Amino acid sequence: MRTSAGEDLLEAACILRERKKGMPTAGEVASLLFVSPENVRKEALRLEEGGYLRLINDDILELSEKGIEEGMRIMKKHRVLECFLSEILGMKRSAASEEACILEHAISDETTRRLEGFMTLPRGRGRRLQRGRKRIPALVDFPEGTDLKVLSVLCPGGCERLGDLGILPGEVVRIVHILNGKAVVVRVKGCDIALSPEIASSILVERME
Repeated sequence: MRTSAGEDLLEAACILRERKKGMPTAGEVASLLFVSPENVRKEALRLEEGGYLRLINDDILELSEKGIEEGMRIMKKHRVLECFLSEILGMKRSAASEEACILEHAISDETTRRLEGFMTLPRGRGRRLQRGRKRIPALVDFPEGTDLKVLSVLCPGGCERLGDLGILPGEVVRIVHILNGKAVVVRVKGCDIALSPEIASSILVERME
């Protein structure tokens, strides 16, 4: 039976295999996982019994097809989770990666597929997320003076900055001004922030009752 430590080992071995185009060593995996080489060797022996790899000369990790498939599956879960936590929820990349390391062992393949599908929906100006038949509007859809609750932030590469400014899911913002070209000035926690039309159209919201 695989353990979280075993899944971490397979994931790390696949990462190193991609980087160096060859078989990783126990020492290299240990360095990546911040554990001792001896712990890696012990876990590798357990994985060897399950047919995931071969431990050669007590050091080289030769992954089987089964081991590569499993390692790549865990890698994908980590990447999807890290992307979701950082780009959608606005977490800092380092914190998102640490959280993904924990969640990847519990999340199902089905949930991973759904998260990946959610994040690969078409993006762009005026984008709307569909929930069944309900369309979720963005900041650009409301007039000045409207109080809104942020539902999701869908702006790859810019979410850390928005998070630093306080624009996070669950936060209440007020539209202060609509500028030329649909740029928006919003008030968050007492501060006025100007947002480009592209960014404003990627912040999905609902009107406060």
